[in-house]
Amino acid sequence: MPRTARTVMALSGVSALLVLLSGCTASAIPATPGYLDPAEPEQAAEADPVPVPAGADPEDPAAETDDSGYLVPGSPYSGERALDVLDSLPVLPAEDDAGYEPAAFGEDEAGGPGCGTRHRILLRDLTDPRTDEADRCRVTGGDLYDPYTGEVIGYADDPDEPAPIAIDRIVSLRQAWMTGAQELRPEQREALARDPLNLQATSRAAYREKAGKDAQAWLPLWQSYHCTYAARQISVKQHHRLWVTAGEKSTLSEVLAACPGQRAFAPTAADTHN
Repeated sequence: MPRTARTVMALSGVSALLVLLSGCTASAIPATPGYLDPAEPEQAAEADPVPVPAGADPEDPAAETDDSGYLVPGSPYSGERALDVLDSLPVLPAEDDAGYEPAAFGEDEAGGPGCGTRHRILLRDLTDPRTDEADRCRVTGGDLYDPYTGEVIGYADDPDEPAPIAIDRIVSLRQAWMTGAQELRPEQREALARDPLNLQATSRAAYREKAGKDAQAWLPLWQSYHCTYAARQISVKQHHRLWVTAGEKSTLSEVLAACPGQRAFAPTAADTHN
């Protein structure tokens, strides 16, 4: 199937909402599929194309959507199916979290050269992010199309109000510690903590609800994102030499059974897991 046709079929009609949602703080995104339903190819082909997510180059081959997933700007797909990568991961019980502390994964580089992790992800995930004229690393506003909840969330950097958006780690640091990260070198754990593929802006409510749970215990409310979420979990574990528990593998396999063509993601240039 030509790449253009697959892209048109895989994307939902989000752009039509932009005018309707202007000025709103949180509005529902239509629960259209994030992957093609094999039983409805003709209906999917009629979907209107929309711009690729914030930060992605529509002319870049890496910006092409898979038949069953959403883009992660800056993280191209690999040539492997997520199901095949999942089958290649070791399956072991989770270790005790004794000795876990976030400091074992390094510190955020805010204050060092370049922008800190939070603002880099906001710049990637927000649509039309606004920055401080005096500090381009400080994001002051924008809209988030939240893949966890299916909502559009207005973001404004107000020091007097709790931030409506948090940065989630798809594989939480505690879960990583319990599934192999204890064996990594400090620089490898730091690479995991900063890996953009493992970081996702979402609503603070969803962040709190997830609370570092693994895929067996928690999946995004917006079911259309389940396949991409599973592929990101699996790819992060592959890149950083982590294992899955039997319960995780069962859940991820069930998710991907609905989208067997979902591809895994390639490692980012910042990965140092060797």
